Amino acid sequence: MMRRYIITDADIFQVFQRWSSPDLKNQKMHTSFIREALCRQHPDKAILQYDVRHKMKSMATRGLVTEVRLAPNATAWMITQGDSNGQN
Repeated sequence: MMRRYIITDADIFQVFQRWSSPDLKNQKMHTSFIREALCRQHPDKAILQYDVRHKMKSMATRGLVTEVRLAPNATAWMITQGDSNGQN
C-alpha cells in the first residue's frame, strides 16, 4: 500500500520552475497539472488531487501563491513572489 506524500512548498516551487518559463511570477497552472507534475517527481508516492488543492490553499493563505478562478469548477494558481526558496 502506498503512503500519501506530504507536499512541501519547495515541491510546489520546483513544479513551477520545471514546467513553466523562467519568469515564475506570471505563470498559471491548474491544480490537476500541478498534481501530475508532482506524481512525476515522486513516482513511488500517492499524491491526491485533494492534497494538492489543500496545499495550494494553504500557500495562498500565506501569500505565496494566488488562486485564479477560471470557472466555478476550474482553478489555476500563480506564484505571488518570484522567490523559489519555499519552506514548508
